[in-house]
Amino acid sequence: NRSVKILWNPSIPTDEEMTERRPDLVVEDRLYKSILINEMSVPTDSNLNGRWQEKFQEYQKLAAEMREQFRGNRIKVVPMVIGALGTVDTLPEDLRSIPKLSKGAVEVMRAMQRSVLCWAVRILRRHLSVEGLGPGR
Repeated sequence: NRSVKILWNPSIPTDEEMTERRPDLVVEDRLYKSILINEMSVPTDSNLNGRWQEKFQEYQKLAAEMREQFRGNRIKVVPMVIGALGTVDTLPEDLRSIPKLSKGAVEVMRAMQRSVLCWAVRILRRHLSVEGLGPGR
């Protein structure tokens, strides 16, 4: 699609010195004149809200800088946080805020949850395969 540009792990040039200028994903939609700054995180399930707030606050300075650079565009920070066991809190609403994803938000969320759970299983298997910790020992 020519109206949407997706940048993975871009370094955003800024006038001010700042450490948080490399979000995980930036989605620029020229048709809707919007730029979404996405930061992804997989914390423990008990820390979803805390991590969401942390990621949201972390990129506010970059969002303000981008508002100056890209006047006329709506700039929004959208953290995508899924608990290590697949728990979601604000993810469905955050995904629906992306114009092109609004109808497919549930499917995208499920795919993200599956991915997180597959990695959690891999990590558990790796740790359980350490000598002396495996099943039947």
